[in-house]
Amino acid sequence: MRHCLVLALALVNACARSTLAYDDLEPAMRAATCARLARCGAFPDGDACEAYFRPRPDADLAAAVATGATRYDGELAQLCVDALADQACDATLREVRRAPQACTRMLVGTRAPANPCEFDRECSSGVCAPTATCTPGQCCPGTCAAPAPRAAIGETCADTTDCADDTYCTTEHVCAALESAGGPCFVDSNCAYGLACDNDTFPGACVVAAATGAPCPDDRCAELGARCIAGTCTLAPLGAACVAARDCTEFARCADVTHTCVATPSLGMSCSGPCAGEAYCDHATNRTCQPPLDDMQPCFGDNECTSRYCAEGPVFDACTPLPVCS
Repeated sequence: MRHCLVLALALVNACARSTLAYDDLEPAMRAATCARLARCGAFPDGDACEAYFRPRPDADLAAAVATGATRYDGELAQLCVDALADQACDATLREVRRAPQACTRMLVGTRAPANPCEFDRECSSGVCAPTATCTPGQCCPGTCAAPAPRAAIGETCADTTDCADDTYCTTEHVCAALESAGGPCFVDSNCAYGLACDNDTFPGACVVAAATGAPCPDDRCAELGARCIAGTCTLAPLGAACVAARDCTEFARCADVTHTCVATPSLGMSCSGPCAGEAYCDHATNRTCQPPLDDMQPCFGDNECTSRYCAEGPVFDACTPLPVCS
């Protein structure tokens, strides 16, 4: 009887596991990220956050999942989405700076070493070594290769992904331990957990990131949505007083006339920098947020194109469709 009960409970638990279809993954991850950003005060609500970000579907990855070159696990995907929504607001924590384990395991390549590939996630090793020089806007064929051991402190590196956990790749291309308070830095990820990079000097210095409501003598706050204002880490919602852009969250700007934090401009609004959502700032003509350009339209940057690729041309650059590589 006991064995039957255990089996029944196991079946119930198995049936209760949530799964996420691949087609729902990108919007679900965006919604989860926005739920956290809104909870942490970076946006007034989830809808405002989702309107800020431009959807970026990955056609290559979708093709690889469809053909089986990449194996997708819907249960791990749901766990990933849940983990993203539940992440803490303190951006200096180790569990926030590192991707949730479910997110790194939900998409795995199926091709063995020595097999042809187009990108890393097609390979079981996670490494697709290019067999030729890659050209922008074209597929980059390669061969699945065995992953190199991650470099230890003192060993050479190309970037931080080459280094062991809790280390980083310096400007001298050598893996080093995360910097303690007072150590040199260029970005927050150079510093030990609990610290942030104060870029008032060059190079910057790792400093203690203060909690919301605490004094911030080094001008850095730990939590998303908080800024160091008048010597105290304070939430900086839309409408908060500001003197410069650094007094607002990275998703807002400081209005020149009202000196308050306002939303990033969107389609049809005047602009001097980035636009929110499906729009770009047309600096060349009327400095207004415009919809992305169709293929073959002249462009100055990838963000202006619906295809997200502005190809160099003999007379002018033009928006060009990207090939699906898988």
